[in-house]
Amino acid sequence: MALVHGIVDSNNGRINKPIREFGSGRMGIDDKNGKQSITEFSVIKKFGKYSLLDVSIITGRRHQIRVHLYSIGHPVVGDLRYGDKKIQEQYPRLMLHASRIELNLPGNTHKIIESQIPETFKRFIEILV
Repeated sequence: MALVHGIVDSNNGRINKPIREFGSGRMGIDDKNGKQSITEFSVIKKFGKYSLLDVSIITGRRHQIRVHLYSIGHPVVGDLRYGDKKIQEQYPRLMLHASRIELNLPGNTHKIIESQIPETFKRFIEILV
């Protein structure tokens, strides 16, 4: 789940842009030398200047969600690395939360782990409503 800056136009989307690490440890889009990276999202709710998204990653690159959303003009709220630092510093935290993860484990075992939204995230959303 991610709260992003701006109103996302389409209610569903797929971002298929290759990502690579740059020297600073920052990740970014690189069409020539990046590794395939795919992120899917759907809009849960649109607020005045924000959109709440349900995000799923098909591949698993470092900072993938943050980089992909930034690349389409919708950085995650509170993201000091991928967004305007002066704007992002105004928020109490990075508004990104892994609420569910599914794993295929050895022995054909499928595991689902779910996590409640932290209070700090929930309270910020409530302020927007």
